[in-house]
Amino acid sequence: MGGHRPLEFRLLGELQLIADGVEVALPASKKTRALLAYLVATGGPHGRQWLCDLLWEGPNDPRGELRWSLAKIRPLLNTGGTPRLETNRLRVAFVPEAEVDLYTVRELLDDIPNAPLTTLKAAIALFRGEFLDGLDLPACYRFQAWCLAERAALSELRLTAHTALVDRLSDSPEEALVQARALVTIDPLSEDGHAHVVRLLGRLGRRREALAEYEQAHKLLERELGVPPCGALDRARRAILPKSFAPLPLQPQVEKIEGEVTTRRWSRRVIPFVGRLAERAQIERLVLAATNGRSTPLLLITGEPGIGKSRLLEHLVERMTMTSGCCLEGRAFEAEATRPYGVWSDALRAVPADAVPEEARQSLVLLRPDWGPPPAVPTDRARLFEAVLSLLRHLSRQAPLVVVLDDLQWLDEASSALFHYVARTLHPSDAVLFACAVRPGEVVDNPAVSRALGALERDECVLRLPLEVLSAADTAELVRAVDPAIDAVAIFGESEGHPLFALELARTYHEGQHRPGRPLQAVIAQQFDMLYDPGRGLVAWAAAMGRTFGLDLLVRLAGLEMPVLLAALEGLERRGIVRAVNPDTYDFVHDLVRRVAYQQISQPRRKLMHRQVAQALSEKVESEDDVATDLARHAELAGDHAFAARACVIAGERSLRLFANVEAAALARRGRAHLDQLPDEPLRRERLIHLFKVELLATAGPAMRSPPEMVKELAKAVSDAEAAGLHSAAATGHYLLSVLY
Repeated sequence: MGGHRPLEFRLLGELQLIADGVEVALPASKKTRALLAYLVATGGPHGRQWLCDLLWEGPNDPRGELRWSLAKIRPLLNTGGTPRLETNRLRVAFVPEAEVDLYTVRELLDDIPNAPLTTLKAAIALFRGEFLDGLDLPACYRFQAWCLAERAALSELRLTAHTALVDRLSDSPEEALVQARALVTIDPLSEDGHAHVVRLLGRLGRRREALAEYEQAHKLLERELGVPPCGALDRARRAILPKSFAPLPLQPQVEKIEGEVTTRRWSRRVIPFVGRLAERAQIERLVLAATNGRSTPLLLITGEPGIGKSRLLEHLVERMTMTSGCCLEGRAFEAEATRPYGVWSDALRAVPADAVPEEARQSLVLLRPDWGPPPAVPTDRARLFEAVLSLLRHLSRQAPLVVVLDDLQWLDEASSALFHYVARTLHPSDAVLFACAVRPGEVVDNPAVSRALGALERDECVLRLPLEVLSAADTAELVRAVDPAIDAVAIFGESEGHPLFALELARTYHEGQHRPGRPLQAVIAQQFDMLYDPGRGLVAWAAAMGRTFGLDLLVRLAGLEMPVLLAALEGLERRGIVRAVNPDTYDFVHDLVRRVAYQQISQPRRKLMHRQVAQALSEKVESEDDVATDLARHAELAGDHAFAARACVIAGERSLRLFANVEAAALARRGRAHLDQLPDEPLRRERLIHLFKVELLATAGPAMRSPPEMVKELAKAVSDAEAAGLHSAAATGHYLLSVLY
């Protein structure tokens, strides 16, 4: 045992566990990884109830979920005869018998002003990215708040250390310039960082580069911050100018960018659909059965990210369309776990209002407000579900119908309940083909979807179609579609037949930028490194928006004219980064691509971008309350608690109208957590009462919290509202108290 090296945890970047120099595969469940990260990052014991509230608060079995996750974590930690996870009936503790980069960084940077140069370099080298990059859980507001706070604190620590390192290297301007450029990469909105670069370029006699850097930085800071820089950057510029200065001629940046892009322009190539012969044959049988009016099981395509599930669903849609079938397509998004019926609202966009039976349309306007005014007779959840079922039956009588739901593991509870109801209620004679894709490792984090799929499989209504990697011959055909001259054997060996990995490797080979031994995320990131503005800026904005992105919002955020934006999007399409969903909407070719693009944005710039997205959405929320959930998420990531609390009220009330009580209660709890961060003022008290109203109406019944607990909190809010003269809010509070009493 003594020859074993200790476990190594890497939290600064994506979560990694290294044992004996080899990376260990972590559990597929995102909440399990979040629990592991939280235990390691915080150290010390935690109560089981607190851990349940942190990650599994809700109507399900939080303690059972916690036990399941601990069972997955225990074998990872308790290796080599060293018990690193201590548990009892009340508490869980991580014993820090391991190397943790977070601990090391905090120890090395405990006293930055007096830290030796070697210590600063060693600490900075440990930052591989942002803290727990990619491990966001917006629906778990307590964990998310902790993670964002830690991320902001560590980002500030990193910037402080980097600035100190640049100052210490003043006698070595070449080395200092490398570190100053790294500082600007970490925080593009740091005026001091840009000033360091300008000053150091001037000291090295590279005056033309210094002035170009000044011009670019000045435009960037003015565009992003809204005010021109007038401090350190201008002082750095003045320091490099001689007394009799004549401005050096600078080539327009746009011409340079266009020249670079044209030299790297790709020929437009259509990537063929290769392999999957057995799966395609199965789809042909299902399509034939549906077109002949025979019953079909629910098709469930499973596999890891990037394996080709969405491409197989696209093939199904193509085949159904060729038989004059009707297709409804929806996709769930990780960031929309509290957006009720989001996947169904998207799927119904393909249905024109005049094609919907009048009796069904009156209820379905709850999902599609553009179909008409709200129903005169109040609709309940059962009637809404029946209206969706009626619409699907009506459409299937006109033509064979396929309903495609992608990324099922991210369905909200309301969408999952509707999916289960429709899938088990449809009669074999209805000839509706359901086709879904899911990541099996992540579906365990969604109890509602797990229950629905389990119930359907017990009823023998599901046909599972697991996808494996491609063969060497299929991989070679995929690679040849990018460039016939590429060594397909080498790419198959490196990608091991993973389709997305093989495509990204082929593109780096085609560009002559291949570096062997890099994981998929690094290969994707390399594609972004070869982009130039405005394409690079568009990718960042699209990634920050978080899902399919519309041109109208992207134009506003990126600050580009429509022709320039469309040309840049065309370039991104050629590179296989984004794709057109419809004439007004684009999406990333894969969620992994969006995630890598987002991880390349520094934490300070992320907050600024999310704030601008939230401000743009806030102008639409009064007339389009379905964007309130998006507004809450972006305001939360921007650290704007007032914005987020207001959005949670609007989104929670909308969820109640849609009978999505689980989502409404979650939004109410998130909103109250944001209000806890605000000063005590009249607006805060008013919104607190409205959030109590949402939570009370959403949790009335067996799942409701202890009445004495809620009565005490609500009575205090009512008293404060009365003292502040908020009579309407106080009256609402008294009504809620009467319900509780």
